[in-house]
Amino acid sequence: MLQRALRDLALGKPVLLYDLDGREAETDMVIPGQLISPERIYSLRREAGGLICASIPSQAAKKLGLPYLHDVFRESKSETVRNMSSYKAPYGGKPAFSVTINHVDTHTGITDRDRSKTIRELSKIVGQASHQPGNDWSRAFSDRFRSPGHVHLLIGSDVSRRQGHTELSLKMAEMAGLQPVMVICEMLDGETGRALNKAGAIEYAKVHGLEFLEAREVTEAVGCTQ
Repeated sequence: MLQRALRDLALGKPVLLYDLDGREAETDMVIPGQLISPERIYSLRREAGGLICASIPSQAAKKLGLPYLHDVFRESKSETVRNMSSYKAPYGGKPAFSVTINHVDTHTGITDRDRSKTIRELSKIVGQASHQPGNDWSRAFSDRFRSPGHVHLLIGSDVSRRQGHTELSLKMAEMAGLQPVMVICEMLDGETGRALNKAGAIEYAKVHGLEFLEAREVTEAVGCTQ
């Protein structure tokens, strides 16, 4: 199943990824950033319905000068914002959010075309920064992107320390030989007002011919226990 999912990702086909009972207990629709398109953004909006985010590795984030948002908040002049920075997710740990971005060649940044443009360009620079030496990547990034924007960035930790959709999707990108940027979006249930449950996500995958994976299938493949 994992190998089929990796093959699908390499073709730009969505894969459904469930994290863990007792954690978020959510399924995200996952698509490689380098293969995103306006049609795929539309599908994420209509079929998944959650927040469309782009995951990048921590090593690339450091090269590009991208911080975690809670670190930015902690240094704010606003006491309200500083106090909010102490927030931890109910399932443990700090959220992986970084800044929001738009590519400089977008208009408002929110349209399917604009967001796909931003994510594709993000994939290019993250791929370059990950594989090429140099200390000027922060300037290159700020020349090409603006913040705040409409694409939410997530910074992934090592999957041995955190097994969220951010880390799991990035590990799958590595296993599939893709650029280390993955687009993830939670699947929601319009009838219950909650996240789509696991059974519903499995059924959706069957109906639409998609692969459904659980976190353990990824972590076991790389020798990492949860």
